[in-house]
Amino acid sequence: MAEAPAQAVGRMRLVESLVLGAAALALTAGVGAVLLLLGGYDPMAAAAAMVRGAFGSWTAFTSITLVRSVPLILTGLAVAFAFRAGVWNIGAEGQLYAGALAAVWVGLQAATLPP
Repeated sequence: MAEAPAQAVGRMRLVESLVLGAAALALTAGVGAVLLLLGGYDPMAAAAAMVRGAFGSWTAFTSITLVRSVPLILTGLAVAFAFRAGVWNIGAEGQLYAGALAAVWVGLQAATLPP
């Protein structure tokens, strides 16, 4: 049985998104490798050090990679959500800081509560 046109279009968009994402990663890696070579560094050693630093151990992954990336990921999701809703949001960084301050305030207030 033939695929419904809507399913075929959805599948083509998924494949297109995956191919474009892979091409962007490959292009970025290529440009980075060229810049490292021009600077006199070994691109493979730099890539290995980057992977080892981010994923080398459970402690490195949880205490460095996740702690630094989760606020950026959540801010990006907030901006994407606003764009999907048709709203232009230019205050994402300020909202991140305001949320951090609010979380600290709540944490300080909760310290006086019984366990």
